[in-house]
Amino acid sequence: IKSMPLLFASAKTGLNVDEVFSLIKLVNKNMMANFSEGELSGILNIMQKTERLPLVRAGKMIQIRSIKQEATAPPVFSIRVNKSAFLPDDYMENLKNILREELGLIGVPIRIKITR
Repeated sequence: IKSMPLLFASAKTGLNVDEVFSLIKLVNKNMMANFSEGELSGILNIMQKTERLPLVRAGKMIQIRSIKQEATAPPVFSIRVNKSAFLPDDYMENLKNILREELGLIGVPIRIKITR
């Protein structure tokens, strides 16, 4: 999984043992991170520019209205859209990747809830 850090370590030789603990601390810090509405609105602008949403009935596009963080450990983001509709898995993965990249959430699972 490309969003998860990979580290080769050896208890026998001591290779990268210190790095394991620093990586654990980093992932824990990322897991507990809170993000302001300002940060998330900037990412919302990036999402709207880079992603085209799938069409829904009558040829109307789904529009992302807002995004907010609902919880930590793991981070849960609520995305409000103009029409409640099924969003394809690949689109949801793209949204998660944008959030992960822009917020620096390395090694952390991200959950997204779609609301209307």
